[in-house]
Amino acid sequence: MTSVIQSSRQVYCGRADSLSLSTLLDGEAVALSAASFIVYRGSEEIVSGNCTVVGNVSTVSFGASTFDVPAEYRLVLTTTRSTGGAVMVTQHLFWAVYHKLLPMVDDTVLMRRVPTLADDIWSGETNYQDQIDEAFSDILDDLWRSGYDSSVLVDAGQLNSALTWKSLAVIFWGFMRADGDVWDRRYQDAEKKYSDVMASIKLDIAPDYSGIPTREANMATIRMRR
Repeated sequence: MTSVIQSSRQVYCGRADSLSLSTLLDGEAVALSAASFIVYRGSEEIVSGNCTVVGNVSTVSFGASTFDVPAEYRLVLTTTRSTGGAVMVTQHLFWAVYHKLLPMVDDTVLMRRVPTLADDIWSGETNYQDQIDEAFSDILDDLWRSGYDSSVLVDAGQLNSALTWKSLAVIFWGFMRADGDVWDRRYQDAEKKYSDVMASIKLDIAPDYSGIPTREANMATIRMRR
């Protein structure tokens, strides 16, 4: 079994907020009977308690006074499976910040690049918001894997060009039916443009997580605190 954070890995500092995590087994939802959590800053325990559990989703709720310092935190989640009672413990990093990063691209922006997207959308869908959200999560994951802390970024709008191309890549991948088909070629092109943008991007950052920009940095200098 594995647990993954469903929502942003950021919670508000000084305001009530929550994190939701889904538990999966081989990619399938696992029904839970109970879940509990402990949050640490470094080795110091900040808060602990029981999660609200619905199906395979555990929601951790925080009060307005839980996080009074913008910083990186560590959540240890313990889940109990409904069938068989198997217990699993997973660990997740997240950040308390004054200003969350949220995607600032919508269908209108995507269709400026590819006007025919409105005609190509999947049956039953009315917009590409799910794909935009997935692309935004992928960008933050890419920053993380590269050793960069996205939580020090001040304005998600500075990622709009990268997010546009990454969203199109996610969409084109979903349309692809075979290697080398038209959607595969469009996917490869969008991924290339995304990589080019990310390699040259410069961002205003707040190294203290306050949301107040104090300097500009390129990707090579936005180092994650380890």
